[in-house]
Amino acid sequence: LDGSGKLVRVAVLQVLAPATVTGIVATLTPSLTALPPRLLYLNRCAIVGCQVFRGIDDSRSNRSSIVPGTRTIAPFDRGEPAFNALVACMRAQFQRYNVDITTVDPGNTAHFEMMLGGLPSAIDFEQGVLGVAPWAGGPLIPNAIAFTFAAQPFHDDPFELCVTTAHEAGHLMGLDRQFIAADHMSYLGAPEKSFVDATASCGEYSPRPCTFGRTQNTHQRLRFTVGPRPLVFGDGFENV
Repeated sequence: LDGSGKLVRVAVLQVLAPATVTGIVATLTPSLTALPPRLLYLNRCAIVGCQVFRGIDDSRSNRSSIVPGTRTIAPFDRGEPAFNALVACMRAQFQRYNVDITTVDPGNTAHFEMMLGGLPSAIDFEQGVLGVAPWAGGPLIPNAIAFTFAAQPFHDDPFELCVTTAHEAGHLMGLDRQFIAADHMSYLGAPEKSFVDATASCGEYSPRPCTFGRTQNTHQRLRFTVGPRPLVFGDGFENV
């Protein structure tokens, strides 16, 4: 059925290059299987911590544009259950998007990275900072590193630890701060958070235009920057 309720015939057409075929009216959509997933590495900086160097953002060589020099992030110290809960939460937040969450160092493979541990003083940020990420005004920052300061007392709450991590990862993927309390990109508190499919102004504690336009829809923007990942259920149907 089309939008008006009329029954229409759907046909699969195959066109092999270099043939030229005319008289076809169709909408072409990319195959999701042709788009490799973005990789997001959750690095708990185990045992000895993470050493990070100042330079052009490159997670493959532990270089960050937002650290003032060579610094060490203390290990994630909240224990295995807390880390496993954070991994599960992050996978749930990004399951609609073409992003794979890993806890294994990808090495030289292209990847975003979240360094999880320590306090903001480790990279010369103020005491109250919960996390920080580089920001390019809307585009993706390939191979960039962001930080969640997991030792902050505020992160005793597993929900808040996940919210901070999702927020900073969102910046790596092109998201501005959103003025919707229920959105991960918002500074405003809410009992539940997600990347909300709603258009609104950007902003911290008051609305402002976004850096790349007047408004933002974080769900749709993630679908644009990293791509969608349909949820395929046991019956073979997809939730898109």
